[in-house]
Amino acid sequence: MGFIHLHVHSQYSFLDGASSLDKLLEKVKALEMPALALTDHNRLTGAIRFYEKAKALGIKPIVGVEISLEDNYHLTLLCKNKKGYSNLCRLLTEAHLANRGRQPVATGEMLSKFNAGLIALSGCSRGKLPSLIEKGRVEQAKEAARFYREIYGSDFFVELIRYPSREGMSSSHQLASFAEEEGIPIVATNNVHYAEMEEYRVKELLNAIDLNIPVSQLPSCRTVEQYLKSSQEMSKLFRDLPEAITMTEEIASRCSLELETGKLHFPRFDTPRGENDCSYLSKIARAGALRKYSSLTPKIGNRLEYELDIISRLGFCGYFLVVGDIVRWAREHGIRCQARGSSVDSLVVYALDISNVDPIEHDLLFERFMHPLRYEPPDIDLDIDRRRRDEVRDYIYQKYGAENVACVGTINTYMARGAIRDVGKALQIPQELIGEACKGIHYLSASQLLEYADSYPELKKSDIYKRPELAKFFKMCAAIDGFPKHMSVHLGGLLIGDGRLSDLVPLEWSSGGDIISQYDKNDIEKLGIVKMDILALPTLTVIEDTLSNIKKARDIDIDLDRIDRNDPESFAMLCDGKSIGTFQLESPAQREMAGRLLPNRFEDIIVSISLVRPGPLKSNMDKLYLPRRHGKEPVTYLHPRLKNALGETLGVILYQEQVLKVAHDLAGMSYAGADGFRRAMTHDRTQEEMEKMRGFFISSAVGGGVDRALASKVFEQLASFAAYGFCEAHAAAYAVIAYQTLWLKCHYPAEFFAAVLSNQPMGYYPPRVLIADAKRFGVKILPLDINYSTDHYTVENGAIRVSLRQLKGMSKEVMESILSERANGKFTSLRDFVLRTNTSQPIVENLLKVNAFDSLDDRSELLSQLPELMKLKRIVGRGARAFFEDERLEPGIIKEAVRSDVKTKMLIERELLSLDLSAHPLDFLPFDNGFTRMKDLPSVATGKTVRIAGSVIRYQTPPTRNGNRVVYVIMEDGTGIADVTVFANVQEKCGQVLFREGWLVVDGKIQRRGPKALSIIAENLSPLNTTN
Repeated sequence: MGFIHLHVHSQYSFLDGASSLDKLLEKVKALEMPALALTDHNRLTGAIRFYEKAKALGIKPIVGVEISLEDNYHLTLLCKNKKGYSNLCRLLTEAHLANRGRQPVATGEMLSKFNAGLIALSGCSRGKLPSLIEKGRVEQAKEAARFYREIYGSDFFVELIRYPSREGMSSSHQLASFAEEEGIPIVATNNVHYAEMEEYRVKELLNAIDLNIPVSQLPSCRTVEQYLKSSQEMSKLFRDLPEAITMTEEIASRCSLELETGKLHFPRFDTPRGENDCSYLSKIARAGALRKYSSLTPKIGNRLEYELDIISRLGFCGYFLVVGDIVRWAREHGIRCQARGSSVDSLVVYALDISNVDPIEHDLLFERFMHPLRYEPPDIDLDIDRRRRDEVRDYIYQKYGAENVACVGTINTYMARGAIRDVGKALQIPQELIGEACKGIHYLSASQLLEYADSYPELKKSDIYKRPELAKFFKMCAAIDGFPKHMSVHLGGLLIGDGRLSDLVPLEWSSGGDIISQYDKNDIEKLGIVKMDILALPTLTVIEDTLSNIKKARDIDIDLDRIDRNDPESFAMLCDGKSIGTFQLESPAQREMAGRLLPNRFEDIIVSISLVRPGPLKSNMDKLYLPRRHGKEPVTYLHPRLKNALGETLGVILYQEQVLKVAHDLAGMSYAGADGFRRAMTHDRTQEEMEKMRGFFISSAVGGGVDRALASKVFEQLASFAAYGFCEAHAAAYAVIAYQTLWLKCHYPAEFFAAVLSNQPMGYYPPRVLIADAKRFGVKILPLDINYSTDHYTVENGAIRVSLRQLKGMSKEVMESILSERANGKFTSLRDFVLRTNTSQPIVENLLKVNAFDSLDDRSELLSQLPELMKLKRIVGRGARAFFEDERLEPGIIKEAVRSDVKTKMLIERELLSLDLSAHPLDFLPFDNGFTRMKDLPSVATGKTVRIAGSVIRYQTPPTRNGNRVVYVIMEDGTGIADVTVFANVQEKCGQVLFREGWLVVDGKIQRRGPKALSIIAENLSPLNTTN
């Protein structure tokens, strides 16, 4: 007798389902069941991937949900068709949005409103019918049954769940008798929460995590029976009610949902009267091109018409108008924004002012972005000034309607650290062991943890992963690896529909109050809904703030579009590795690349951004390009026809666009066909598929007169490159921003650093490192001052004033209240400040400790005044009663701050400002015992052994060509930055120090991989202490 599971939970029943979709579907396939329903709790998050995975396995997918009702009851709903899917999306959306911050609840009115196309099962033991019947409230159960039948008619079924226990069988019999009396058909389910019986412990663990209680405190009425049982097992359980088994097939046959995963849903754009999308796009694109070029040469005009024709034929005109309108509005309102990614390859995008990179000048290929053989929605990503991104978002909501716009959701999943903490708490593992297990773990998956514990030196020497009593703990951590925890807002994704979004996508609240999709960006794209990435880029805010600082300090207006793109001073600074704080050029790898490449023109920045990527470095592209760049190797081409494609990069393939050009020039492919060829090679392919592509390329090239052996060699180069190459258009877009920040830092360092410091967190380096770098540029740093500091870093006569926000404990509300009161007049004394503001004593103490009142009076006197002033303020605030209260304020540790020696000031500044203003901790280390300061490293000969000491800024472990891990450590000592490379032998020897110490002593040798590319190859690492 056939049986189909119609009530099944996956990992997308967040913290309840204990099996992945893959595991559930694999078992269904093994059991030879023809269909499967997915009914996760209150969400369809896994529905699209379930639908596709099931189809691929030849299993009929039935999309559904177990939804929460009023009074905490449950109901199982299944989609019969597209109408049912749409109604389920809308039902879930209303249930979520009507209950912000609470459990979603579908009311009876909602069920009635969105009933069409849905099948309803009465639910598990928490369903309304079984709950009422178990409590003996039969009349109320009858009333509920009549209500459901009024809504769903013959598509309502009483759901029977049987577990082999006396209580379970008794409840099932009662419910079956009730169904028979009421004339309601019955159906058997198993309320599946895991694929295999032994996974019940994972479900219990997840439930404990969800309830924030130990597993030992879970209710005692638990079961191990909620696994995906075979038809035989289910038939045996229901041998007295075979119709409950056969009904599963009947219900499955009623479900015939076909999702339209290929249809595109573009937002509607209101064009002027007499214009359609394409005519209007053509009109404004031509006008934009004329503004850019003054006159349209045949090359420009033909390219523009070619792009417009393809955009029109593919039906994407409206999309370009929507994006162009967003950018137009932003720029009209003074909001800095620009395109990134492959869209920068498009002349239409440039003509619409969406991009500021000229694709003609840089010989960029439109076909890398879109072409007639690639019927996918175009993807124009926009970078927006971070501070003003919400204004752009609000405009989109206002323009297209709140019902048609939502944020893209993203699924936050468990990795090692999160799993260790949550599982440890649920299993009552001591906190000190949890802390120890988390040490040295950086972005590892929980399932990899024990594997890495055997191979990573910093983990190998810890016995915590080998303790027998913790084996179950780590096994359970691995069991929930990759499981969803919660939904959150995608960094920049916005959905814009061609109508009400909730017809296609279920929506819910994020914790921050945004309405988000229950699907992530990948599932959204499969549904054909337009996803626009409106990304907040803090560097654009820095640029805007820098220009504002320059205007205020020097009364100079700067147009960055008109600056010299090949400024010698800026490039000299870059070659010297002085690019901290700049966009895309400040990382250790980029600073080293600058010292190897020695860039001297704008195009070199595009090269550098493209080379310093995991793929190109793994494939040794730098070792091919740099010797040619410096004349150490000749520039050669495998075939003369390749010079057109590779001339700019000296015969080396650096960009994805060049793959298209090579395939076009050598093998005669169209650019559209060449892009398909490139994309095919970037995905995992069988040997047979690769041989077919090889044969096609070689035969095409040979047909054009190319030698077979040479064609084969070119193919090998393309195949090895295709997976790693970088998009030149994207690199060019980023190079524009990178160069602007480089130029601003070079010529206006105070204004630039003030902007960077005001927009933290961003970039690689914390404020104390940026402050130290500013000092090396000759910029004076002024202390925090209660009368001059603001909510951001400011420029005063060429110096930078520390911001109020830098102070430990300073909240936004307190800062705003101080500034608001100061607007009424500067503070004249500590007494004046205390009485006029609502600042707590701890904050005032911190302000005193960092000298914020020094411009007013002697700090020692101020400190002694504080207790009585605070007491006076309380008296004034509460009235006469306070005179009778014996309330004394103890100055406490504040007395220590009276000491004004440099070391004490430095310690206070570190503690309360996280800055090194008066001194650096290493200034007090005796450097006459073999230590080298980082500022002196450039004068040390290559190969010489040095000893340095400093604080760790960050670690990096990028992928390597051979798979062996290399750790890069960025350190600082107040005089400069050092980049330390730690190979496997030193990792093995110093594993307990690596990743665990904030201050290190490094012994190593100076390495230079280029004229100005200096790093240290570590030979030994030790913690920094007084004995060093």
